[in-house]
Amino acid sequence: MLIIDGHTLIPKVPELSLNDIDDEEKLVALLQEYARFKRKQVVVFFDGAPPGQAGERSYGIVQAVFVPAGRTADDAIQQYLGALGK
Repeated sequence: MLIIDGHTLIPKVPELSLNDIDDEEKLVALLQEYARFKRKQVVVFFDGAPPGQAGERSYGIVQAVFVPAGRTADDAIQQYLGALGK
C-alpha cells in the first residue's frame, strides 16, 4: 500500500500544477493507472478541503481523503497510520 500527501506530490509531477483547478482529479487519475499497473492500493490525502467537501472518496483501487481546512494532510496521515497499527 502507498500512502501519499497529494499536495506534496502534485508539484513534482511535470504535467500537474497546484494552480490547476482540477489538480487533485488529475493526480488521482495518474495514481489509478499506477495502482493498476503495480497492483498496489493507494491512499492519497489532500488537505485544505472546503466546507462540505471533506471526507473519503473511492476511485477504485485509489482511496482519496480530503482533509478539512484547519488540519494538515500530515496530521491525517499520522492518524491513519495509527489506526492501522503495526
